Amino acid sequence: MAFANCDNVFDDNETLPGVQIDMLIDRSDDVINVCEMKFSKGKYELTEDEYEKLQDRVSVLQNKSKTKKAVHIVLITSYGVVPNVFSYDIPSQLTMDNLFTE
Repeated sequence: MAFANCDNVFDDNETLPGVQIDMLIDRSDDVINVCEMKFSKGKYELTEDEYEKLQDRVSVLQNKSKTKKAVHIVLITSYGVVPNVFSYDIPSQLTMDNLFTE
């Protein structure tokens, strides 16, 4: 497994907007995890606007990198996600409990 740091995926003369990706995990099984990290004092509610931004990030990554790998979104939150029509489309969800176990 490799971790990638992408500061700028566009050339200076390109007109497409840039995107911020919190963390990429480029796995050896031909999958790239796009990790989105959100902090909240309770369950995080994924809105339509945030959902569309996540989809845009995936699209830009696929178009600019020309990857043939599958790209999966992973939502990492403090206390979980409020179930709604947008969160159901994100199959990989982690909480801080998943990250900080004994």
